[in-house]
Amino acid sequence: MSNSVEAPENMWKSISSRFITQFLSTLIAVPLLAAVQPEETQTRIVALFQQAQQAEQQNNLSGAAGLYRRIVSLDPNIAEIWSNLGMALYRQDQFQESEIAFNRAATLKPALLAPQVFGGMAYLKLGEAAI
Repeated sequence: MSNSVEAPENMWKSISSRFITQFLSTLIAVPLLAAVQPEETQTRIVALFQQAQQAEQQNNLSGAAGLYRRIVSLDPNIAEIWSNLGMALYRQDQFQESEIAFNRAATLKPALLAPQVFGGMAYLKLGEAAI
């Protein structure tokens, strides 16, 4: 019975790692998206984003989530940051908060795939918790 549970988990881990790779592409997108901000705010967003990426690479997901929250407080209209926040929260099993972040990302930029997929997965995880 444990094999049937492990197989889907491994599948989700594989999907998760592919989406994490996709998030690395935001290293390019965030400076461009932040460019609509005043120069001081733009500089702060880019610095915070780089710190958040370092925190994620060190598996400091709580620290990364805090940094992403600081970015969205500076500019709540960058969908990729909301998506990264959702992923950091999701990876900590904070499904309710991650679903909120993913929904915000999907609202801002419906073409982003990760918030759609992981937002749905967070929703399903919340349903499992209620059972």
